[in-house]
Amino acid sequence: MFGPIFTSRALNLSDFFVQRIEAAETVSEVHGIGARMHQVYINRVRHSKQTAKHSSLVRNCIDYVETHIFDRITLRTAANALGYSETYISRKFKEETGESLVDYVNRQKMNTAKSILAESDISIAELSERLSISSPSYFSTLFRRQFGMNPMDFQKKGKEK
Repeated sequence: MFGPIFTSRALNLSDFFVQRIEAAETVSEVHGIGARMHQVYINRVRHSKQTAKHSSLVRNCIDYVETHIFDRITLRTAANALGYSETYISRKFKEETGESLVDYVNRQKMNTAKSILAESDISIAELSERLSISSPSYFSTLFRRQFGMNPMDFQKKGKEK
């Protein structure tokens, strides 16, 4: 019923939430993680419906990014994995989505970072490394560009709630 990419992506996300629940120390934390998990899955379903209008090539690029979000993803790695030229993928992705594949990868990595920061005490350096971003300062630049605030400030703000 489900393809291998969908299954792999669901298992990665499931593993993330299982680890967070196992590390929780209070029932309140478990409820918060459950609420966040519900929100993430709803967003993923909404996202999959929105991408249904794209060609199979662009959907495969999106699936590749989601499945490899913790890996270093470049136009070259995506092209090699999907069996197309860098030029062709770049042109088709921009044509159908309105953004470059690199911008899309960075946006998705920052969305993932935001979710992780909201749920953990992970350091910016560790999260940057985990998301395969070249440096903590570049990670902070990307995060600030997308969300208008420093990732450490976001993390602190989340803890104050």
